[in-house]
Amino acid sequence: MIEVGPIEALAAEVRAAVKNARSGVFLSAEEITQHKEFAKSSEINGRFGIKMTHTAVRTMADWEAGFTAAQKNADFVVIGNYAGIADWDSDRARRYVRAHGQRFTVAYLEWMAPYAMLTMAKIADEQGEWAGKVAALILDGTPPSRIPVVANRRWNMYVNLPLLEKAGVHLSPEILRKAAKVE
Repeated sequence: MIEVGPIEALAAEVRAAVKNARSGVFLSAEEITQHKEFAKSSEINGRFGIKMTHTAVRTMADWEAGFTAAQKNADFVVIGNYAGIADWDSDRARRYVRAHGQRFTVAYLEWMAPYAMLTMAKIADEQGEWAGKVAALILDGTPPSRIPVVANRRWNMYVNLPLLEKAGVHLSPEILRKAAKVE
């Protein structure tokens, strides 16, 4: 199983919430995996005429500056991983997002949910369940070469209602019903 974030599903929710989106910022730590995630996000959003830019940072102050700039220069913000920001401060980030968030913010990592309005995060258990099923197939005689490579297909959703209300962003009733609430 290939582990991938639900970037396509998240991009679809962005288009539903921000009807005329033309620009987005991918804000993350300066880290190689984040450059790959940005490339995938840029490719998917680009199919719909949305130009993505990447703000990759090394410090908390730079993250705050990038977040503020994105509020002025983009229709939405994808908040990537903070791993790699040496002086990351979760409480400070929460306060900063509450004080300065105006644009629709989304994330695809569970631990980033407190800083985003909508988070769609992969479910690690899915990989374990798949591994168990594949092991059973192999024990029953299926050659490993006959087992297809698949990507994970499930994710948890989180919404941050205070941030959504502050920004005046409206999500579908289905998302609001299904998603866990975070603050």
